[in-house]
This record gives sequence, structure tokens and C-alpha cells, in this order.
Amino acid sequence: MRTSSTLRAIGIAGVLLLLAGCTSTGEDEKQREPLALTIGALLPQTGAYAALAPAQAAGIELAAQDVNQAELGITVTVQTRDSGDASTPAVAATSMTDLLTAKATAVVGATSTEVSTAVLKTAVAAGVVMISPQNSDPSFTGIDDDGLYFRTSPSDALEGATLGKRIAADGAKRLGVVMLDDEYGSQLRSAVRSGFESAGGTVAATAKVAADTTDFAPTVAEIAQGKPDAVVLITGTQSTAIVPGLIAAGIPATSLYFVDRNTLQYGADMPVSLEGATGTLPGPTLDPFFEKRLREFNPALTSFAYAPEAYDAVVLLALGALAADSIKGDAIAAELRGVSGGTGHGEKATDFASAAQIIISGDPVDYDGYSGPIRFDRNGDPAGAVIGFYRYGADNRFVRLD
Repeated sequence: MRTSSTLRAIGIAGVLLLLAGCTSTGEDEKQREPLALTIGALLPQTGAYAALAPAQAAGIELAAQDVNQAELGITVTVQTRDSGDASTPAVAATSMTDLLTAKATAVVGATSTEVSTAVLKTAVAAGVVMISPQNSDPSFTGIDDDGLYFRTSPSDALEGATLGKRIAADGAKRLGVVMLDDEYGSQLRSAVRSGFESAGGTVAATAKVAADTTDFAPTVAEIAQGKPDAVVLITGTQSTAIVPGLIAAGIPATSLYFVDRNTLQYGADMPVSLEGATGTLPGPTLDPFFEKRLREFNPALTSFAYAPEAYDAVVLLALGALAADSIKGDAIAAELRGVSGGTGHGEKATDFASAAQIIISGDPVDYDGYSGPIRFDRNGDPAGAVIGFYRYGADNRFVRLD
């Protein structure tokens, strides 16, 4: 007959065996298979926005390097192709086909609204997830994308309204607008106008320019005729040819305002002084450490616009792949809102390695990167986006105001 002490001993032994069995089962769990993610970089190496490509390319390549050096179960290969601009649609179409042939299941790009719109159908049909570092057209909020399109840059609805109110707050009553004659120019102009007029201002003159315009004398004359006390340039690199004419027409640099695509560190590339001009860019103040790393990666960089947004796009794609344990575009897309903190859950992480460790441990993560708190909403828009203002000095380079 077994005594109670004997039964207790047997019970304890059984528990120990059970615990040992549980431990053994945990150790025998299937390990994650390494993931190899190919990301296409669709960047404007030619065309109106070519000046923006180097910073974005550096951000993308630096992020891929950080992911690969972390050695946490995923490697990233970047395939870069030219997106061209709205005037060269065949360039983007060919590049997108090349990226699909290269087995890219995720794409960072494009810069141009028209290019992204044109290639999105191809991406959706192939099940490829896209994240643009720069698309700001409000129409992307409700675009038919099967949940495969995201952007790390805020909508023009935010940038334009914020800029319009800022121009009015600076004392302007009459505004001149030089705008690209495309969807980007139209949408941003509407948002700027809305913000400016809500603060009591009047849009006195609007001049449209095509992407391939070379003679800007009529543009300057049309703006000058409206007698504005401030002018906003919703253009690309055409600004270097337009601004000298505006200043010659009596509009001072202090009355000039630039937007996300032309707030650049012009330096000697601008033939007149921009001292006192104001520009806008999305995102928080550029992290000095990040700037240093970008300069080490590409010493020729003079502008860093959209490098943080491009860097974060790659990190988010890698984190989405880890969370999905898959490199399929639709699987990654399904995880992007969660890993960006858009669902309101997750442990904060500010770099890929720590964020990946959280995912590997089985917990949700909320990645906040160099572009700030992204927090993708249900439409793939960055709900945590901010707009920064910058002021040009005598050297035609800008510093952040706030």
C-alpha cells in the first residue's frame, strides 16, 4: 500500500516529467526558415524629379544594409530601376516589368503621382506590395489597390493646408501660385488655396507649367500681373529657372515658398539668392546620426529629402515579411499596419534589429523610424505624419524653423 508521501513523490515526478516534456516540445518546435526578400526601387533617375533620387536611393540601400547586417532571419536584395516622370510613361512600365522579372514582391516608389498610378495596376495584378516615400496626392487615400499600396509621406491635403495657413500667418494677403500642370500640382494647389483662404487670404494669380517647359517668361509675367505679396512654387527642379525671373520682376526671395518636391539644398545651383525663402518637407527634424550615416554611404549627397521615408519603407517591408513569415506581397501588406503601430498595439522600437527581435519573440511591434511615427491607417496613409518648415540662408541652403 502506497503512503501519501509516496503518492506525493510520484505526483512530483510526474509533474517534472510533464514539464520536461513541455520543454522538449518547445525545443523541437520548427525554426523559422530564412527569408530572402527582393525589393524593387522605382526611382526618378531621369525626368523632372531626378534630383530627389539620390537621397531616396541612399535611404533604401542603407536600410537594406541594416536589415542584412542584423542577421535576424531575413535578407534584402534591392533592384533599382528608373521611374522617369509623367512625360515618359514607357520608362516606368518597362522598369516595373523588369522588377517583376527580377522576382521583386515589394516595391519602394514611385516619386511621381502619375507614375505610381500608372504602375499600380501592374503591381496589384502581380500581388506586389508598394510603399511610396513621396506620393502625396489625396486620391491615393481611396485608390483601388487591394490593400497593396502604402505611403510613408503624408497627403497633400495635410501639407497644402498647413502651408497655406503658414503663408497667411506670415502676413501675406494675395498669393501667386506657380504649379505643375498635372495631378500633383492641381491637388496641392487646391490644398494650399484652401488653407490660405480659410485664413483670410486671396489667390491672386495662378500659372501652370508643363513638365517639359523651358521658357518661363510667360509664367513670370502672369504671376507678376496678379501683384501677389507671396508666391508658392508647386514645381520640381524647374524652380532654378523660374525663381530668377520672379525676383527680377520685383518679388523678393522672402516672399517665396517651396513645397516637398523643390525644397532642396540648392547651393550654387540656384543662380540668385534665396535668403529668407521658406520651404516645407514632411517628417521630423533630420536625425544628425542618420544624416552622418547617409553621407558616409553617399558622400555626394547635398539633399536628404525623403531619405528617411525611403529608409523606413524598406524597414517596414522587412518587418512585415518577418511578421508574416513570408515574402509574398499580399502577406507582407497584411502586416504593415500592425508593425507600423497603426492598430494601436505593439512594443515601441526605433531600429530594425530591436523591432525584429520583438516579432521573433512572438510579440507585436510598433516601429517608429527616422520619418517619425508612421502608424498606417486602413488606407495605407501615415496617420502619424508631421510637416516641417525650413528657411533658406545666404548660401541657398535651408535649416529647420520648428
